[in-house]
Amino acid sequence: MSHLNQVRSLSQVALKQVIATAPAGPHKIDALNQLSWLSRRSEIQHSLQLAQEAYESACATDYSSGKAYGMLNLAFHDFTSQGKIEQSIKSFLEVIRLFESLGDDYGACLTHSL
Repeated sequence: MSHLNQVRSLSQVALKQVIATAPAGPHKIDALNQLSWLSRRSEIQHSLQLAQEAYESACATDYSSGKAYGMLNLAFHDFTSQGKIEQSIKSFLEVIRLFESLGDDYGACLTHSL
């Protein structure tokens, strides 16, 4: 099982522990993105902060999958809570292209479902 799939199966409490203790890198970025996604409706501002941290960390470390999921979370917030409809549509299209280039069918399907 890949670390991304392992992170997807963790509870929010476990994700918070990973975020607090994991060194910078893909595992922590995936945990940030997953917790952002899980809390996107219940803790909007916190979810947005997690997404921003994940995206910036992924860009700094050239972690494409983390960047894609961070962009997805940010685009979701642009659409649902920030009122940036046009920007979110552009971001969703870019995220789909990135997921497809990575061969990440799950990410592409998730983005299409929004």
